[in-house]
Amino acid sequence: MITTYVCLLRGINVSGQKPINMVALEKMFNDLGFFGVQTYIQSGNIVFGADALALPDPEQSIAGGIQQTFGFEVPAIVLDSGKLQEIVRKNPFTTDPDKDSSFFHLTLFSAMPETNPVEKLLQKRSEGEEVVCIGRSVYLYCPDGYGKTRLTNTFIEKVAGCSATTRNWRTVNELMRMADAFKV
Repeated sequence: MITTYVCLLRGINVSGQKPINMVALEKMFNDLGFFGVQTYIQSGNIVFGADALALPDPEQSIAGGIQQTFGFEVPAIVLDSGKLQEIVRKNPFTTDPDKDSSFFHLTLFSAMPETNPVEKLLQKRSEGEEVVCIGRSVYLYCPDGYGKTRLTNTFIEKVAGCSATTRNWRTVNELMRMADAFKV
């Protein structure tokens, strides 16, 4: 059974850290047996197809491929397109017409957090910011911009006890659009 997946890599091509060329990354994905590989911007967003039955642990396969190909460790979070649609649909901020979606961000955990991060996140937020945790997702509303929030990806990882990666809402929606349009 062919399934469309979205992969989010944490912390590549940021401030010169962990540089990965997108053409080389696409080749690595193809070498792992994935197909139809498409990247979106330079920060580790990949849409690809795979046989779901032959893909027992895509995150481990991709992280191992990056280690072998590029020589450093990068956490990978992989969702099938249906899960991404569900996450987008559950964003509690999209129903509020007074909220500008350009200030929405999504943080995804690599696993269920060791501890519930909600209280610590609420304590750390700045005035006007909102935080909602649903499962492995943290929805952020940062009206002063993500660059000014204290709810950074690193802080969220620290309070949750697991790795995570954050994307702005425009990127999340573009990845969903790419996954919806994916053709085998």
